[in-house]
Amino acid sequence: MRNLLPNEGEKGEMLNAIGVRSVEDLFADVPGSMRRGLSLEGSKSETELLKELSSMADKNKKTLSFLGGGIAKHYVPSALSYLLSRSEFLTAYTPYQPEISQGSLQAMFEYQSYVSELYGMDVVNASMYDMATALGESCLMCHRINGRSRFLIPTAIGEAKKAVLRNYARGFGISIEEYGYDERGMADIEDLKRKISPETTGVYIETPNMFGVLEEEVEAVRDLAPLLVIGANPLALPVIKAPGEYGADIAIGGMAFDLSFGGPLLGMFACKKEHMRQMPGRIIGLTKDEDGRKAFCMILQTREQHIRRARATSNICTNEGLLAIAGAIYFSLLGKNGMHAVAMKNVKNAMTLSKRVGELFAVPFEGSTFFSEFVFEHESMQNLRDGALDYGVEFGPLLTDNRAVICTTELHGAEEHDRLINALREAKNV
Repeated sequence: MRNLLPNEGEKGEMLNAIGVRSVEDLFADVPGSMRRGLSLEGSKSETELLKELSSMADKNKKTLSFLGGGIAKHYVPSALSYLLSRSEFLTAYTPYQPEISQGSLQAMFEYQSYVSELYGMDVVNASMYDMATALGESCLMCHRINGRSRFLIPTAIGEAKKAVLRNYARGFGISIEEYGYDERGMADIEDLKRKISPETTGVYIETPNMFGVLEEEVEAVRDLAPLLVIGANPLALPVIKAPGEYGADIAIGGMAFDLSFGGPLLGMFACKKEHMRQMPGRIIGLTKDEDGRKAFCMILQTREQHIRRARATSNICTNEGLLAIAGAIYFSLLGKNGMHAVAMKNVKNAMTLSKRVGELFAVPFEGSTFFSEFVFEHESMQNLRDGALDYGVEFGPLLTDNRAVICTTELHGAEEHDRLINALREAKNV
């Protein structure tokens, strides 16, 4: 409905139907301190409006970002945005008769092929909202496979993932329990052994984890888990073992192509062939048309909510098609050598910078290999972070009052690292 004057009556009916008097009432649960608005007075021409908005934007503080916590700014080839914005993809990625859009279906089929090769898994869907929802869906899938009701996760994963997972599990009566990490920042196998029980439906392990540590205990976890779910950063997979090589039942991952307030994100989901019918979302398959020509189609659609409604395995289906196509474009533009170069750069940057930060602060989990991120310690981390901001440098998130994450990717070089070290040194001495 366009919000024009003739529609005011319809707007009133809609508001009455949900029990509120005004549009402002829709935001009543949002604390006033969290609300943001533009103070624009009077009517203005387009030229005047753009000038005023530009003046407001100039007040934003531009920082050198070392923000991480699972979502980081990586290099995205310029061609990706151009190709993804072509009308053939933008208007056809979720048609109600999908087989008429063979180009989009082929692009999603290629995405599945890339992810299958990266993760070493049999079957890939197209796709999930993000890695957090993929984790939630993996928990429900384990529950559907064996009917058990305890899902074990490591403490060393992000709080956002934990929150989404618990919301997914609550309605199905699945309890979520955490196992700890050892002095290397990796899975504490002894703690996991104590918490495994006959009611355990599956065990999740992530690499790199919240500390940026590349996990070395996956095989030990596999030997204990009734069903193994591995979360892996796709950019790290060119230099580490794929989940399929460990015998993972389910593998998940995530990527960001544009950090617009945290998204949009792409969630990846793969599994063994024997679990395919319990997998959420849609799968694109290769077949032949009535004339014997190669064709693409959606398969196993009965799992989706537009057919099975409440009995579907998931309500995530077509909405992420465009992001899956973005993934296919990204993988194809970088190629095998480019992906390997990006992975190596993220390891090298994290290891090099962690050593330099270690000359100023304590860096835990010494001896572990870091990918892109690492943790460091300071007695008053919030004050240190505020001080670094004064020098135009930002890091985080804060894990505790005295621990925070620094994330460095292939976009950072020696100059950016120098700026961070100088900002930390100055902020420490304030």
